[in-house]
Amino acid sequence: MASSVPSTWLTIIGGGLAGLSLCVELMNVYSARGKRLPGRIVIIERREQYANEQTFSFFAKQPAVGLPYTEYVSWTFGRHNTPIQVQQQGNAYRYYRLAGADVFAELLEQITSHPAVELVLGADADAMDLHGDVVVDTRPCATSDIWIQQRFVGAEVELGEDINPSQAQLMTNMRLLDNRFTFDYILPLDKRRALVEVTQFAVSPATHDELSQILSDRLSELGVSEPPLRQESATIPMGLKVRPNDRLASQQIRSATGYGYLETKRWARQTALNIFMDRAPQFSSFSAGLRWFDERMLSVIERDPDQLPTIFMAMAEKLTGDEFASFMSEPSAVDLFKVMMAVPKRTFMRTLYG
Repeated sequence: MASSVPSTWLTIIGGGLAGLSLCVELMNVYSARGKRLPGRIVIIERREQYANEQTFSFFAKQPAVGLPYTEYVSWTFGRHNTPIQVQQQGNAYRYYRLAGADVFAELLEQITSHPAVELVLGADADAMDLHGDVVVDTRPCATSDIWIQQRFVGAEVELGEDINPSQAQLMTNMRLLDNRFTFDYILPLDKRRALVEVTQFAVSPATHDELSQILSDRLSELGVSEPPLRQESATIPMGLKVRPNDRLASQQIRSATGYGYLETKRWARQTALNIFMDRAPQFSSFSAGLRWFDERMLSVIERDPDQLPTIFMAMAEKLTGDEFASFMSEPSAVDLFKVMMAVPKRTFMRTLYG
């Protein structure tokens, strides 16, 4: 028998970053205008508890307010089997890391202290009779709807030697494994401790177990002998085959990069304002030019993955740190033009003419 949620004003399906952020932004919108929420907000979340199982990272000109963060002033790129590393230095931009535990703790503290908000954990929304004037579904879209997947497996470990704590190894050891673009991502947490991830961009990436074995081999190469302090993994959509109307948050991830933290926070603020003004929640506001460019990048990932190390190394060599950071976060038309001038032209032309 289906369970039932008491009558509410608004039901949010999914208590991840998007769902919790939307709830907090709604609380802020009404509070800032001296108004009470029109009724109860109920958040339905499948997981039974929140754990330190995620990392949020992004390029920005300033860190997230009120949260502990790690800041990187430079970042590196490199190919497999070559000692050549390209380093970019940020001037206006920095690369930031937030621990998922801190992000969710801050959101949950605000939500659980509000008398009109209820967070229901360990619940299956599909088996519930949902009520409310507004229902917003923030769950990720189905894997079958994803065009290109970004899949990674990572571990927080003690390294065998010191590393530069202010430099992120953003895309190193770039290579093809079974025709899948693969690279390492290393974020120092101090001189000896780091988050090490193996990431793939592909239509059909390796399985979690296969990536875990690749990561294990890589950790051995890095001289890691102790068990991981913490592990994390995820599959992130990089472009969708369809645009499902009932999956709003999944639209906020930048297709060609997989970055979504800042975009999701912006979506939550705008959607909260729209709901306050009795407007429908909105999809991503990425420009037509950016969507066109990202589709070209995704076509390269699908058709010519062997060209990706060359493309990203060209970006690293020909763009400044700020230009690359701007492209990855909030690119203007000028940023897109600079990237198109930096990368090999023939590969992109093939995406236009097949």
